[in-house]
Amino acid sequence: MMFGLKRFVRGACVLLSLLATSAYAQFISLHQFPITYVKSSGLDAQGNLFTVNSDPLLGFKNQFAPTGVSGCVLGYPEYRSQCQSVTGGLGFNFSGYSQFREFKAYIPAGTTFFSLTGNLPQNTSYAVAVRLGATPARVAAPTAAEYETLRSSQNTSTAFSRLQAGEELVMVHNYGGNISLSGEARLTGAPLTEGRWIYFRVLTGESIYLLGGIYEINRDAYATGYANTVFGADGDPTGGTCTNCNTGTTPPGGGTTTPPASGLTGVSLSASSLSVGASATSVTVSPVPATATLPSCTVSNSTLLQQDTLISALNPNAPVWRLNATAGAALTSPTTVVFTCGSYTANLVVNPAGFASSLTTQVETDANGLVSLRVNLTRGQAEFVAGGPVEYWVAGLIPVNAMFFTTDQWFFLASNASNALGWTQLTLPNPSSVVFKRVAAPSSASETLLIPLGFSKADAAPFRIQIHFGYRSGTGNFNNKGIIWDSTASN
Repeated sequence: MMFGLKRFVRGACVLLSLLATSAYAQFISLHQFPITYVKSSGLDAQGNLFTVNSDPLLGFKNQFAPTGVSGCVLGYPEYRSQCQSVTGGLGFNFSGYSQFREFKAYIPAGTTFFSLTGNLPQNTSYAVAVRLGATPARVAAPTAAEYETLRSSQNTSTAFSRLQAGEELVMVHNYGGNISLSGEARLTGAPLTEGRWIYFRVLTGESIYLLGGIYEINRDAYATGYANTVFGADGDPTGGTCTNCNTGTTPPGGGTTTPPASGLTGVSLSASSLSVGASATSVTVSPVPATATLPSCTVSNSTLLQQDTLISALNPNAPVWRLNATAGAALTSPTTVVFTCGSYTANLVVNPAGFASSLTTQVETDANGLVSLRVNLTRGQAEFVAGGPVEYWVAGLIPVNAMFFTTDQWFFLASNASNALGWTQLTLPNPSSVVFKRVAAPSSASETLLIPLGFSKADAAPFRIQIHFGYRSGTGNFNNKGIIWDSTASN
């Protein structure tokens, strides 16, 4: 992996140590620890980083429902309006060191890939007894000689198929850094037909770093299996089956599901600003969390923004307002419109004609495969005439579940004190500290920026890295231009 990508992902996890549990207690479900999804994130009009999160979710049923925000994570494009991006697959991880002695994870019907892993220092002994569908029988730690035999004969490529055949295995650390606790289930041609728990008992070793599981699924088979799964009061599967017992909305692939109920905690907008004359002319209002019911909404300027009554009637939980071009033609300066939905509000900035900007991106690859982006930006004439400095930001996004992350991870390509570019995170609410480039007095409304990413498409694609671009002009408004490169796209 290229050095630039290593810098990109370094430091992405925040330490969170979990308390040890008594030896050989009831097997702990790894799904009984909260997962929070990022519905949207970006920079606001003042350039401050913000995120809109889902409620913390407990239990497999709530964490991985094939609807709403979690449906986006699982790859269902039908729910794109409720989340930041559609990613595909699911997963969980524990930051820092975990000291579970007996634990379990659920592998649902429709799974095409599963792996539970962790990290350990080299030359550290760690052994777990593993069994699929039942708790392991073994409680004794392996002797030193047995441990070495297990280590030399261990094959992670075949381990899961042996578990499926009913074997109980002892998985050990091979002294290489990573450790596989389950083997790798590669079931693309034959997805699991029924969900099963996989159980782990630690025989040797005290703690493990970044314990986490990652799955890939056949979406149709997963949604059908989910609808036919009996869940307990804690949200975890009980082992029973039913016929469409999870009643509620109809997911892709058939069956019915009920997303976790939750009260309204806020409202969000699909855009932070609109410009008269630009291609984007509408904004969608959504409840926070997405599972809540959105009350009736009003706007502070019903002449400038008018509700699309047809779309809003078809989907009252995602009403749409459209910009009135005739009223917008009278604007001479940016105007803030306030949406009020019940007791919650959200602001939208409407810019006058001439503030719209255009952007094109060219992808360049050097002899080593490293990608650079040549961005050609032309700001609107009114924005240029307003004068003042211009600041440009380049942000990289590793989406949720791309590595074990349960939230999106943002990085910024910024210049340091030596004027050298490098990837960094925004640790303080000071976006100016991660500016890609600052121009004190642009002489033209058009500018070309060369953005060297420092890594190749091949290195970036497994992490599903996206590059975002935005700028702030002399008017003080932040202009988010969105994704300018996607490592998984065909470009």
